[in-house]
Amino acid sequence: MKKVKSKMPKVILLVLFILVISLVHTVFKNADNPLSMQVERVRMHVQSENWQEANLEADVLMDLFNRKRWMLELFGPFEHVSDASQDISVLIQVTELEEKNEAMKYLARIGARFEEFVIF
Repeated sequence: MKKVKSKMPKVILLVLFILVISLVHTVFKNADNPLSMQVERVRMHVQSENWQEANLEADVLMDLFNRKRWMLELFGPFEHVSDASQDISVLIQVTELEEKNEAMKYLARIGARFEEFVIF
C-alpha cells in the first residue's frame, strides 16, 4: 500500500507537467504569426484586384521575411526558407503583372510554408 501512495504524487506531477507543456505549445502554435498575417493582407488586395496595394504589401512581406529569416533558418529546414524567399520574389513580379491566378497560387504556397513555423 505504501508504494502506491508514494508513486501517486509523482504521477500527478508528471501529468501536470505534460499538461503545462501541451498548453504552452498550443499557445505558441496559435500565436499570431506576423508573416502569415502579411500574406493575408496581400491576399485581400489580390482578391479585390487592387494591384498597386497588393504590390506594396508584397514588398512589405519581403522586408518582414528578411527581418525574420534568421529565426526561420534557425528553427526550420533551410530548403523551406530559400523556397519561400524565391516564392515571395515571384509573387512580387506576379503582382506587378497583375496575374490573379498566379498570385493566388504563390500566396497559397507561401502561406503553407509559414504555417510550419512558430514566428514572433
